[in-house]
Amino acid sequence: MAQLLALCLSEFFLLFTFSAHAGAADDSLFRGQSLSGGQTMVSGGGKVELGFFAPGNSSKYYIGIWYKVSKQPVVWVANREKPVASASSSELTLAEDGNLVLRLKVSKNQIWSSNSSSSLASNSTVAVLLDDGNLVLKDNVTSDTLWQSFDHPTNAWLPGAKLGYNKLTGQDWFLTSWRNPEDPSPGMFTMEFDPNGSDQFYLVRDRRHRYATSGLWTGDTFAGIPEIKSNHFFDISHVYNANVNEFSFRVRDRAATHYIMLDFTGELRRQRWDNDDKVMLQFFSLPRDPCDVDGRCGPFGSCNNFTSAPCQCLQGFNPRSSNEWALGDHTGGCVRRTALRCGERDRFLELPNTQPPANPVRMSTIGGREECRTACLRNCSCIAYAYHSECSIWQGDLLNLKSLGSSNGAESGAIYVRVDASELAVNDHKNRKKTATIFVGAVSGVAAIAVVVLLLASRYCKGATVGGSAITPKADVYSFGLMLHEIVSGRRNRETREECNRLYFPLWAAIKLQEGDTLCLLDPRLKGKVDEEELSRVCRIACWCIQDLECSRPSMGEVVQQLEGVLDVSIPPIPALLKKLVDDESAANNYYTTTT
Repeated sequence: MAQLLALCLSEFFLLFTFSAHAGAADDSLFRGQSLSGGQTMVSGGGKVELGFFAPGNSSKYYIGIWYKVSKQPVVWVANREKPVASASSSELTLAEDGNLVLRLKVSKNQIWSSNSSSSLASNSTVAVLLDDGNLVLKDNVTSDTLWQSFDHPTNAWLPGAKLGYNKLTGQDWFLTSWRNPEDPSPGMFTMEFDPNGSDQFYLVRDRRHRYATSGLWTGDTFAGIPEIKSNHFFDISHVYNANVNEFSFRVRDRAATHYIMLDFTGELRRQRWDNDDKVMLQFFSLPRDPCDVDGRCGPFGSCNNFTSAPCQCLQGFNPRSSNEWALGDHTGGCVRRTALRCGERDRFLELPNTQPPANPVRMSTIGGREECRTACLRNCSCIAYAYHSECSIWQGDLLNLKSLGSSNGAESGAIYVRVDASELAVNDHKNRKKTATIFVGAVSGVAAIAVVVLLLASRYCKGATVGGSAITPKADVYSFGLMLHEIVSGRRNRETREECNRLYFPLWAAIKLQEGDTLCLLDPRLKGKVDEEELSRVCRIACWCIQDLECSRPSMGEVVQQLEGVLDVSIPPIPALLKKLVDDESAANNYYTTTT
């Protein structure tokens, strides 16, 4: 009798909910319902959305979950390895066996399924999209969870989701990067917790090569990432015993949007939505130096974190895939323009101040640089050599070449790569990059000095005031922003110039930033020889430093990271107070001229 009553209630519930939800899916999908084309599910609180999407300029469609406020990024993908050609000819449905299924409408061919054995023969199964981004299959009578997307993470760690492992159930939760911005299929980078039991996670290439670590968990933070910490933003939960090692986090402000994402570049980033500026703000990235990502630039690619595009092919090489390179996916690396013939035409390209690749062949019997060069030249399998107190040669593809950015001298910081003689023509572009590196490197050095000055000031000037207001570190950030403007222009900010319409230079710079024209701000003595993206970045940082409100200005530590390219820098607004002060001064000058 009890079983019959439960069956009747289940059938009644199914009929009631289906008729009540025959139109829009809202946050739930019931048996027999489906999503197709532009139809979406939206969580109860309106925070996240699920539907079909085509990443970037791709013509392939996927089922994904994203934050509704920003539309990007997508934080979970169902069919990441099996896209469909059309959203309108495909449907996501809750099938008769209680599983979520992505299939083609006409042929009914199944593309993807939740494959939950627990949901079989359950008439009261319903799919619900929760505000935390979890897509859940549950029994609506017993409320038992039958399947959830949190158990199948893709590239994002969301609040409430677990990462780690459970030896009893065999579950292993880890992040896997996208292939590139237009391809969410599993990339080469993963974030996974140490299977040997230590309380730390690693960033790994190809599930074998570790290139970054969080450091050990201390009880409230990871030693190597103080930005991930139980504090007033969120709480971190850790469950550990002989069989379980699980981490999760909870955002205290449920209206806030926080997540941690493993980017396709191999960098792990914590981001938060800024509702005032309508942008995603980045709070940290791991590794700190993007060039420390293993295989970031692929074979024969060189990484330089002093440039806006960190990966460059060596002279004499071209990207293996120009399409992937254009998307920012450099892991495929570079190939030779001219094949080696192992003969008299072979020469060596000098790469000064370069961190050499790992695993060289040591040739301890060779006693000098020229002898080392000759030994490599006579060995057709030798691709590169270096002589730093002993001879080292490399065979096969060169991986993880990294520019050190500052000169250590040819005796200790150069390697020599074998190329055809025709590839050693003078490269004018190299000189432009060198100028840009010197320019940004000098600014970064000034910023580092400023950090030291601010630390000393905070120690010895506590309680100091000007005009009754306390001197704060953000006041010195404002001064640093003004100094940055003078470094860029090569002149005092107060100097009136016709090309600036006689405006105060920082105000003029803010206006030109909004117009997308920063080259006109550069010191004319440099004759335009600068990387425009680097120049734009410095100008954006300078303008953020002089914002009206102290809370809008970055800290000096953030300024250094922004100059180094670790943190992103958005276009700042024009400081309203600065414009008003200039307008008032102009009005006063006009009044003085009229009255006299």
